[in-house]
Amino acid sequence: MTLKKIGWIIKLKLVILLMLLLSGCWDYKEIHQITFVTTIGIDYKDKVFTVYLQALNFANIAQREGVRPPKHNSVVGTGKGATVTEAMFDLYKSEQQRVYWGHVSTMIIGEAALKEITVEQLTDTINRYREIRYNIWIYGTDVPIDKLMDIQPNFGYSPYDSRLMKPDKTYSQFSTIKPMFLYRFLSDYYERGVTAMLPKLVYEKSHWMENSKTTPHLIIDGAYFYSHKKFRGEIPYSQLKGKRYLEKAAERMLITINQNGQATATFVLNRPEIITKHTIQNGQVYYDIELRLTGYLDELIKEMSQPTMNSLVQKSVEKDIRRTFEAGKKIKADVLNLNTPVFRYDYQAWKQFIWPNPNMENIQIRNINVKVLIKYTGKYKGRID
Repeated sequence: MTLKKIGWIIKLKLVILLMLLLSGCWDYKEIHQITFVTTIGIDYKDKVFTVYLQALNFANIAQREGVRPPKHNSVVGTGKGATVTEAMFDLYKSEQQRVYWGHVSTMIIGEAALKEITVEQLTDTINRYREIRYNIWIYGTDVPIDKLMDIQPNFGYSPYDSRLMKPDKTYSQFSTIKPMFLYRFLSDYYERGVTAMLPKLVYEKSHWMENSKTTPHLIIDGAYFYSHKKFRGEIPYSQLKGKRYLEKAAERMLITINQNGQATATFVLNRPEIITKHTIQNGQVYYDIELRLTGYLDELIKEMSQPTMNSLVQKSVEKDIRRTFEAGKKIKADVLNLNTPVFRYDYQAWKQFIWPNPNMENIQIRNINVKVLIKYTGKYKGRID
């Protein structure tokens, strides 16, 4: 036998040996043999946890171009137990396929659970389980959670592309109440100098129709607040408009100004620049806010000069900020997080004057200086003095 043949035999034996050492796909499962959970809901009543799971058919999401089913069906399961984990295992008893948690994108917590159970209890299982990620959206609600999970978008879109799982898409176009990731909410919750906000998710039937029938749609209509690890209460969207002006992530804020009770112009304002300063006098904490906004004129109903426009926008913005601040004081929460810079950069003052007084009785907004620059007025240039 020649040396060349001996070399080939040795190589062949090495290849066979390596093939024997390779791991196989003995535990491989087809995609249609797995239940993909995308949303988790938790509620609490009479000392019993109720867990809601929404599962989607991912075969309807990965579809051919131009082909979309008339409706995406989602499956909603309900389990009950003395703990969140026990309620989840209650669902395992009736599930026909293996449940996979790696695609969870959203968590919804019922208002009763928010009021009666600590955040630590509600999120312990979610954070502890290895398959569930931290960057999932979190909401609170006062409507039945299973109803929220069962709402389907129009045009045959999957719930995976709805506000439930991708609220940042809508927020970038109309910045109202900022959506919140679970990790960001928990970071604010555990930070002593920060008030944590939990957006409130509900549904309504008044805006859209499909096939001449009204269809329900998800909206964010207010928020719940926590400070010092305590649930403080809820503020509706109508009283939260001022908070968006102090959110650096706000991209497009709609504002309509009025004269003599009549709408006269509508503007779209962009990312704000915020400077806050605090002064302490006789135990009272006063805040001065300087706010710089740019934007553009979107609609002009009545002729007015540029200085008049700026003045009306400034007054409207200031009014909204003060209204939101006072709404927060009623529930004993710094919803604008004005105290946060004091906590981080002037800790001794925060510890002496703010920390001992969670009721915020000694905290006031003194001055709000709003500067607005209307960069352009659109393609139509007329009717502006």
